[in-house]
Amino acid sequence: MRYSVVISNYNGADYIAYAIGSVLASLRDDLEVVVVDDGSTDTSREVIRRFTDSRVKPVFQDNRGQAGAFNHGIAESRGKFICLLDGDDFFFPDKIDLVDEAILDLGLEDEPFIIRHPLVRVGAVGAQRTWAGTEGFSYFDRRLVSPRPGDRLHLSSPDHVLRYLKIHGYPEFIGGNSTVLSRSTADLIFPLPEHLSKFYGDLFPVLAAPIVGQAYFLGSAYAAYRFHTSNHSSIRKCYYSEDFLAGVANYLNGILKKVGQPECVDPMRARIGARYLCQRGESASAVRYAVGRLQDDLNLTNSGVLAKTIALATASALRWVSPLGKAPRS
Repeated sequence: MRYSVVISNYNGADYIAYAIGSVLASLRDDLEVVVVDDGSTDTSREVIRRFTDSRVKPVFQDNRGQAGAFNHGIAESRGKFICLLDGDDFFFPDKIDLVDEAILDLGLEDEPFIIRHPLVRVGAVGAQRTWAGTEGFSYFDRRLVSPRPGDRLHLSSPDHVLRYLKIHGYPEFIGGNSTVLSRSTADLIFPLPEHLSKFYGDLFPVLAAPIVGQAYFLGSAYAAYRFHTSNHSSIRKCYYSEDFLAGVANYLNGILKKVGQPECVDPMRARIGARYLCQRGESASAVRYAVGRLQDDLNLTNSGVLAKTIALATASALRWVSPLGKAPRS
């Protein structure tokens, strides 16, 4: 089996058939669709059972959250390459063929890797609204990357990620849709931590996979992210709780240990600490912290920073902390 598409679903009866059908539209014989229903209380399981295509493999479990659904789906899958998909999102018909072409052209057939790409953001009824997901990864300065359709950008290697973590102590959080992994990568980063959050299980592969393999970003959109009132993409407060930060650090340090690297993930010395300070109502400290981290990034000393660079640093710091403002303690 060459490709496994692992779909996580929870109470997505209105969307799951479209998600499954979008994968089956590729018409590949070397493909399986592992559909994990995570304890839905609606009619999702009835919808899933209607698919008679032999490529569809239903997996029903009690509710464990999205990370638990992906853990179960990966364990049941057989493909050399793995695509992750939320049950309310969908692939474009040529996604897997185009990803496969990129894997071959980039020489990744037998290498550990993660590939991501932009998503088209759509409303609940399917009308295109805007682009989403072009940030791609956590371990580089996104201001330096402007992907265009057709681009195949090599964003990071494990050596780069290790240097990044030694400097910053922690990755930036971004969304986790559109992920494609090699089996060798999945074997090292799964199982995902299920105790940290019921949602955002697709975040963890994006943070962990670049530690063990090459990271690429394809400039064209091959899937769509469906935005509707029932999903949880805007509920991000848990990202900055002490327990969540510590839990992600433990998970990533475990991955580093597996590959023989030092455990250098520490949220309390990281640039993300700026948002943590701001959440605690310490905005001035947060700005000073983020400016200091940017100076570290640029390998600058206070005496050598030009006024223009100081302005850039301050603007960057404010970009980090302004979304939260003086939020109350959670």
